[in-house]
Amino acid sequence: MASRLVQILKAITQLNLYENLNYLYYQCVFKFGFFRLLTRRNSLNDRLVDNLFEPVIFAFWPNKDSVSLEKYIPQTIKQADEILTGNFQLFGMTNTAIDLSPRSALQHWSCGRLPIEGSEPVDIKFIWEPARFSWAIKLAQAYYLTREGKYAQYFWKYFSEFNEKNPLNLGPNWESAQEVALRLIALIISFNLMEDARSLTDERKRILLRSIADHADRIPPTLAYAKAQNNNHLISEAVSLYTAGIFLSNHPHAKKWERYGLKWFNQAIQNQIADNGEYIQHSTNYHRMMLMLALWMNTLLLEKGRKLGQKTKERLSLAVNWLVGQYDHISGRVSNLGHNDGSHILPFSSAPYDDYQPILSAASRAFAKEPALLAGDWDDLSLWLGILTKEKPNLLVPKEATRIGNKESWASLRAVQYTSRPAHADQLHVDLWYQGHNITLDPGTFQYNAHTPWDNGLARSLVHNTVTINGKDQMVRGGRFLWLDWAQAKILESNENMICAEHYGYRKMNAVHRRTINKISNTNWEISDLIYGAKSTDEKFSTKLHWLLPNWPLDYKNGLFSISAPFGSIDLQISTESDIFLGISNLFYEGIAVLGKGRDEPLLGWYSPTYGVKIPAYSILFSIEKKLPISITSKFTFS
Repeated sequence: MASRLVQILKAITQLNLYENLNYLYYQCVFKFGFFRLLTRRNSLNDRLVDNLFEPVIFAFWPNKDSVSLEKYIPQTIKQADEILTGNFQLFGMTNTAIDLSPRSALQHWSCGRLPIEGSEPVDIKFIWEPARFSWAIKLAQAYYLTREGKYAQYFWKYFSEFNEKNPLNLGPNWESAQEVALRLIALIISFNLMEDARSLTDERKRILLRSIADHADRIPPTLAYAKAQNNNHLISEAVSLYTAGIFLSNHPHAKKWERYGLKWFNQAIQNQIADNGEYIQHSTNYHRMMLMLALWMNTLLLEKGRKLGQKTKERLSLAVNWLVGQYDHISGRVSNLGHNDGSHILPFSSAPYDDYQPILSAASRAFAKEPALLAGDWDDLSLWLGILTKEKPNLLVPKEATRIGNKESWASLRAVQYTSRPAHADQLHVDLWYQGHNITLDPGTFQYNAHTPWDNGLARSLVHNTVTINGKDQMVRGGRFLWLDWAQAKILESNENMICAEHYGYRKMNAVHRRTINKISNTNWEISDLIYGAKSTDEKFSTKLHWLLPNWPLDYKNGLFSISAPFGSIDLQISTESDIFLGISNLFYEGIAVLGKGRDEPLLGWYSPTYGVKIPAYSILFSIEKKLPISITSKFTFS
């Protein structure tokens, strides 16, 4: 990791000036303690009269008796009934008790420390996630569909518990304005769907509506931080402010919330989506989160008789096309690129967490010229957001997408010309898919806030399906979420069966990595890596090629890896300069070297499908040390 002084100097010169100034402003206000004055623990909303909190009930909710909605009811009820047992799906996959306690002494949010510190560290995200109240949306859906009071009663039970354990602006659940924003949206949706429940007493209604106003008031004072991050924080907070503004339209701050929300939403969408459609955070999970927030915003605008601006809609259309390029037509899943923090903020759909069909279907109908998918079982998200279904699909991968193949067998190559902060050091990473199975895996995230090596360790180059040189990452690690000296890539050539690109992250050590993917047939793929120098040298370079494979039975013999897959078998042969025995192959499983003489590597042999979860996988590490140029060929054969 770069020294502190070098890190600061590089951050100043390499990062966006506007973002740096906003961050400096936020830190100054924070250090001088002004946030204790701007976000007080005593609610000003308690002094306002009740008629200023008259809520708006949205009209876009689906007809409860509609035939199209009826087929989704059993799964929705099943998921809501699981929540009635006191559990929810933590980060979309792990059945966990709903715990709304802050797990630290209550003090003003600006005075606290992350709960990770101490003898028993707790990742702050495990505290924030249940407090987002995303699970409450499922209870609200179940009540709306059945009118059974138990679902509303359970919501009030936990909402009261949250208020008791997390007083206004005290504790970690008020620390992040984005977390406050996401909870605000979930509370407004829940109220809308349960507004006629018997358990909604006048007193409960009064407390909830004032709490929603308190949530909205918490966001503007720290908006500079969201502008500094220039990512999902800004979009989340903008959308939540707009939501609060039209929901509590009589509130004295409603017009300000609405104005701020609309302004920063449009600016964020237009600035954060690149010309090729990729979202600024270089992550498929955050890409979905952005589209989900945009869908909710679009629905609210239509409710008010407005439309998205043309520039905003054009950017969102590009974003839909980019996601199509990461989409597997058979499984409905996408490549696990970048940070995957388990966000699934508006779970209107009953589909599994890793199913991207609901968001692709809804977002393409709302923002693109044609729907990406036929009408199907994934359309419950569209129905709940009032998006009309269309039958005509037009699922096209944009020409600029670094992807080749067909629905049955395809590969994508990570080759980015960065204009915003990278998430992972993953240039020239390859995702290979066959018959709906992800063959070469992106490792994911696991955790941001844990002890080394799990402090966002899966962002490193070593764990991606790419090449590392002399044990270095492609970029300089400047912090848990910060990369400096960005590695830039360039596409050299591409056609329907071949992509060739190179990146320049190792240029300072006189090395360039060039990778070519060739699709020989549906069952035969060849990936060629060339490491060459801009000038001749007698120096030897230690080069390591990594492949991360699923936890399927694996055997190694005479230079050939044989994997038993659900569809049959996979053979992987790695060679260099026509010699399969020049170079050393090591195999890692759960961080342990199980083949070869290499030492254990704790980050290798793991795959994280969502935040806080890591499952065993196989890491193949092919190593060679010699003078440049170095060429390595990997041949995948499916049968």
